[in-house]
Amino acid sequence: MAHYKESALPARFLSGALTALFLLSLMGCAFLGLKSGAKVDYITLDIAADALANEERLAYVVIRRVNKMEFLIDQYETISDMAFARKPNESILAVKMILPGQKQQIKVIKPGKEDIGVYVLFTNPGENWKVILEGPLKKEYRINVKKNEVEEVQGNLLDLLSGIPAVNGLSIT
Repeated sequence: MAHYKESALPARFLSGALTALFLLSLMGCAFLGLKSGAKVDYITLDIAADALANEERLAYVVIRRVNKMEFLIDQYETISDMAFARKPNESILAVKMILPGQKQQIKVIKPGKEDIGVYVLFTNPGENWKVILEGPLKKEYRINVKKNEVEEVQGNLLDLLSGIPAVNGLSIT
């Protein structure tokens, strides 16, 4: 009968490798735990499309991080190409379809210090097919989409009222 001598080297190697793997996975969990504990702020956009919006056809709402200069030079074709590209542009926060006469709530992650551009891709865009939400950004906005233009943008009521000066020492917060 043949006798095989068991070597201690593979057992030590395997034990060391398992220990290293365990420690690395433990460190990874610790780092992920730190990341997941970070607070994420959101902005809510309440979008209401008029019954005649986009000549009674669906339209797309594109929301992206921008600075004011980018927003001013953004062209309709550029935004349309970004929104429907195979590889999404990193500045795009959301692309949603909206139907005439419908309301939709879109929630996006609040960008750091950047502004937000809201673009409505109409079949025949009017002059005001885009609007910029400048910082400091509020938690909620209402955007009304009329015929072929974005007609109105409002922050939420409490944010709007908080800008009213105090009367007799009372203020709205």
